[in-house]
Amino acid sequence: MKTLCSTLLLIVFNLTLIAQTETDVIHNIRYINEVVSNSESLIIKKIQNIAAYYNIENADGYDAKKKSTYDVVFTETNCKIEATYNSEGEILNSSEVYLDMRLPMSLVKLILMENDKWHISDNIQKIYYSNNNGVYSIYEVEIKKDNKLKKLKFKIDSKANNNSYVALN
Repeated sequence: MKTLCSTLLLIVFNLTLIAQTETDVIHNIRYINEVVSNSESLIIKKIQNIAAYYNIENADGYDAKKKSTYDVVFTETNCKIEATYNSEGEILNSSEVYLDMRLPMSLVKLILMENDKWHISDNIQKIYYSNNNGVYSIYEVEIKKDNKLKKLKFKIDSKANNNSYVALN
């Protein structure tokens, strides 16, 4: 049943992407390449793609004759993206917050390997994107064991295209 639901979700998601024009993709290809990841949950990918393919002409106050920036907020369950677009539809920067989403498996393994017999209880993922400075991702993870609670913080180190996690605590 899970497989069937996942397959249906992917089909619907892909149909929405096919409906987009090629110019929509070109405006935010950098955002897609730097932010959208295969290790994220499907819900995160979905909302990031909605932001990437958003037609700025649909924004309140859009004026094709005027060079301006537009702030747009996208929300889904436990997901929020605040993005600033230029008048051509390119994402200039974004601030993204995801609550209790599926963590990348490599991060889960790292946490549980270093914290034997603990379990992950909550997490927050924050992604900050700027077309000038790239992407900065933070994971705040809460783990529990008996009555003990630990808060861990990691950032992604993406040097040489080899993503690894660096503890910030």
